[in-house]
Amino acid sequence: MNSLWSLYFRASTLRSGPEDMPYSPALLRLTLGAWLLLQLLGAVLQTRFSTLDSLLAQVWLLLIMLGSVWLLLHFKGLRARTVQTFLALLAVELVIGVVALPLVLAARPLGDEALPLWMQTGYLVLLCWNLGARGYILHRALNIGPFLAMALVMTLLVISFVLLALLMPSLAAGA
Repeated sequence: MNSLWSLYFRASTLRSGPEDMPYSPALLRLTLGAWLLLQLLGAVLQTRFSTLDSLLAQVWLLLIMLGSVWLLLHFKGLRARTVQTFLALLAVELVIGVVALPLVLAARPLGDEALPLWMQTGYLVLLCWNLGARGYILHRALNIGPFLAMALVMTLLVISFVLLALLMPSLAAGA
């Protein structure tokens, strides 16, 4: 388990790409299950939205990201990289989610109050780390330049939030 976490951490810190991930649908399912448990924990710990809404939002965002990446991989004729790319993306989400848990716990007593600057900064750093790691993975998986990969990540982020606002207007109104 330690070597698996090490592999996931290397992917999150841009030292491994999707090509370094094992081709294992079983490991992908296991990682997806761990991600779901982590998202459930985060949904229970946060107080701003209902647990179900928060969990559904995270699942929708993941489905939009993975669906978009699946389409791009198939469009470029790189279907064989799907499992490893999904595993790398989920690994990044899992590692950053675990690192974010202390911030989520620290924000819990605040409820709907504004977060202090140090928490906002922490969330911003984690968001930038997440986007950078996603860009690196797409750069390697799709054989595109790093700047194009980051533009793609930013575009997918905007599309994801627009679709989330359309699919779950209660979250958009509460944000």
